[in-house]
Amino acid sequence: MKYKRWKIEEDEFIRNRYPLEGSKDLSLELERNEHSIVDRAYRLKIKKIIVRRRSFCEGCNKEIFNNGYASRAKCCRKCGAKKNYKKRGIFTHHSGRLFSKKEIDILKRYYPNSRKNKLFKLLGRSWCSIQHKANRLSLIRNKRFMDEGNKKGRSYFKEDNPARKKEFKEKIRSSLKRGWKEGKYELSGTALLSSQGLQGKDKHPNWLGGISFEPYDSNWDDNFRIGIRERDNYTCGICKRHGNCVHHIDYDKKNTTPENCITLCNSCHVKTNYNRQHWMGVFAK
Repeated sequence: MKYKRWKIEEDEFIRNRYPLEGSKDLSLELERNEHSIVDRAYRLKIKKIIVRRRSFCEGCNKEIFNNGYASRAKCCRKCGAKKNYKKRGIFTHHSGRLFSKKEIDILKRYYPNSRKNKLFKLLGRSWCSIQHKANRLSLIRNKRFMDEGNKKGRSYFKEDNPARKKEFKEKIRSSLKRGWKEGKYELSGTALLSSQGLQGKDKHPNWLGGISFEPYDSNWDDNFRIGIRERDNYTCGICKRHGNCVHHIDYDKKNTTPENCITLCNSCHVKTNYNRQHWMGVFAK
């Protein structure tokens, strides 16, 4: 299957009909893949018009503006609170489990001077709901249990911590400088190679003379790359997964022909940069 270049007539056809119809209907008429049509519309900066349903409240007939939630809602917040008041006798904006009188008594008794684990066992609720109810009842928690679970993190930011003082930081810097001068610390790995000048461009084992800086051929453009992706049906030639990278088989940027190019995914495209002779033999088969 040879790749198709996009024509001016097809671009005008997409501008007129893509915003309302989408890619499914256009793929049959243009005889192209849906993914390619969406990609072309993105490049032409064409957006699809999203039509949302209008929903109105059953009680007051006002329009409900809850994005993505309006189609399910049947009433506004005020009317919903009135319905809950008739059922339960309390104004609520949610359908959660209400606190009973026993649970409120337990909160008043154990919330100020008790740990979280004990409250979880007694009430069987999340800490967010427990804390929300305690704030409504104007309960205050003891300072002893306020920093529970974050003592190590919060202790550093206290004013009394000596590690935050400038004198302490200057002592650490001076001791490190002395260690470097006396030879207590040594470089290793890539830091040692870079310090000795053994990790430059010319001395790296994968250096091939700056091939990546060479320019491409004049045929290398967006239409050419999209055509090869459509030819290969956006599938990688190695792992058979979704691919979006166009690769030169003989690693020659100036030889941009459909026979010399193949579609690959990102991970396989990185693999082909090493052991190039092996991959040239694989693609030749």
